[in-house]
Amino acid sequence: MVCGVIYHTDKDWFKYLIENNLLNQVNFWTKRSTNLKIDDDSPFFFKTSDQKIVGFADYLGIEHNKTLREAWNQFGPKNGVDSFDKLMEKAKSTLRLENINENTKISYIILDNLVVFRDPIPLEEINHRGMQTYVKIGESEVNKIFQIIGIANQQVDLEPQSVDPKFTKSLVNSRIFQQQLRKKVLEFYSNKCVLCGIDDNDLLVVSHIKPVSKFKEDAGKVKNTLLLCSLHDSMFDKELISINKDGSIMISGRLKKSQSKRLKEEVEFLSNKKLSAADLHQDFSSEFFEWHRHIFLNHK
Repeated sequence: MVCGVIYHTDKDWFKYLIENNLLNQVNFWTKRSTNLKIDDDSPFFFKTSDQKIVGFADYLGIEHNKTLREAWNQFGPKNGVDSFDKLMEKAKSTLRLENINENTKISYIILDNLVVFRDPIPLEEINHRGMQTYVKIGESEVNKIFQIIGIANQQVDLEPQSVDPKFTKSLVNSRIFQQQLRKKVLEFYSNKCVLCGIDDNDLLVVSHIKPVSKFKEDAGKVKNTLLLCSLHDSMFDKELISINKDGSIMISGRLKKSQSKRLKEEVEFLSNKKLSAADLHQDFSSEFFEWHRHIFLNHK
């Protein structure tokens, strides 16, 4: 099963975007009309002329038969150059086109959340030395790349610190990082809501105890998560419930005052619920739960 792609990348294009912090919704333009046939949100790895993988991004899709003028109007500097004239010049040299004008047709490969690896990976380490334009790869190869750079490992946690610190935010926001974290959290919590036991994957949410929008350093830590159903995730996220040191559920006065029959039933259920730290492999006295209890108790 194809899960990603490694694509030859112009060094100047990549360098311009990175140096100008243009990491989202960028245009990887090409004259090829090939349909990559990979899923949206798959990892798109950048391979440069020195036969190394230097980073990756989330693949958002491909569009064909677009003109250079349309590319500039839609993406501007996110085409990897600072002017339309330079886009024309770059397209002529990179795509090796003799006759080029603003109506020359290209394809867009739209990418998001560009990430730079701290230590580029030689292609020979994943048995793709000598590849030309691009090669599609499977899940095992994707996982091997993330293991080599140190994001994924045999331990419980992911390691966002394995990439250049300037790109930690992009990594944490990337779909592939979130997918890998979700996989670990589902396994850690036996694929069910820790509060009610719902085990339908589409109803389960990876709920962060300390929000990673504020605490990037805790983004890959499984023990900074709970696996909750959609309802209990909303309650926990909005500080309507929390978890006490003994595993009992702390319930806000707002929920207790509700006149809704269904909410009254839920409050009664939660009031009688007590989680086992041993069963969840968690310590309810950890900094994560202490932080959430503090927010809960001061929630207005």
